This record gives sequence, C-alpha cells and structure tokens, in this order.
Amino acid sequence: MEIFLRDGIRPHPKSRSSIKPGDRLIMRFAGGGGYGEPRSRDLETVREDIRMGYVSAEAARRDYGVEPS
Repeated sequence: MEIFLRDGIRPHPKSRSSIKPGDRLIMRFAGGGGYGEPRSRDLETVREDIRMGYVSAEAARRDYGVEPS
C-alpha cells in the first residue's frame, strides 16, 4: 500500500497527520491481481499460477501476454 499527499509528501505511517482543506490524500492498494503492470510479471510465475488454478490459460494470454506451456 502507498499513501502520500498530492505534493508527494509521505506521512509517517505511525503518526497522526493533518491534511489542509483542499489538499488530497492518495492511497494506492494492490488489488487481487497484484500491484504493477501485468505484462511485466515473470512468465514462470504466471505459468505456476495457471498450474495452481489461480488464473485460467485464457486470462493468462489476455491479461499477462503469457502462453501456457
């Protein structure tokens, strides 16, 4: 998870922080599919996910650009 203000300042995770009116707090969470660009994921890791049933061969082709072996 990433938490930062619009100006790039990252509040300390174990402290209280005040946000000024009109400022923006941005929180980025990893979803069920992970964090980052799917097509840059390690090919063998995706193939292992296929073998384990976490992702279908069709989804691996479509989302990760990986051909099951």
